[in-house]
Amino acid sequence: MNFAKLVLMVVGGVAVAGLRGAILTPKAAPGIVATLVQVANTSANPVPTTQAPAVLVATAGPLNLVPDGTVVDEGPYDLSSYGAIRFYGDPVGSGTTIVDFKLIAVDANGKQFQLDDLVSQSGQSVSGFYQLPGTSLIVRVTATCNPASLRCFTVPANFDIYGR
Repeated sequence: MNFAKLVLMVVGGVAVAGLRGAILTPKAAPGIVATLVQVANTSANPVPTTQAPAVLVATAGPLNLVPDGTVVDEGPYDLSSYGAIRFYGDPVGSGTTIVDFKLIAVDANGKQFQLDDLVSQSGQSVSGFYQLPGTSLIVRVTATCNPASLRCFTVPANFDIYGR
């Protein structure tokens, strides 16, 4: 009889422990998994991520710029669907030509403010990545000669805007 009582107590204890584990496990599992994820995803061993591919929002060119300081406005380009943009400006100029790409952001109220001023010298490409604070973008392009006393020719310039 003592043996049967001992067996029943052991079986009852195991059952109570099993019930307690079943009740606590669903609540404890997310905490345990989160701890494992936090340990595995550290700055020393980061988990690789990918960004969504960029979408070509606008392209312009070739803009045939006369290097006399004349301003050419392109846009506005609607960027309200994007949180960030990348701008690529590609002038095809000579070593004496300066091409200036002014990026003008326009907010929802129509207020304009300069986002950046990218200056290309000697035909070098320029680019920039921006968290977009406005809903649209105007690209203001000018070309000048350096030094101004030189005679420069028409400069073709292209640009692309990618949204993310």
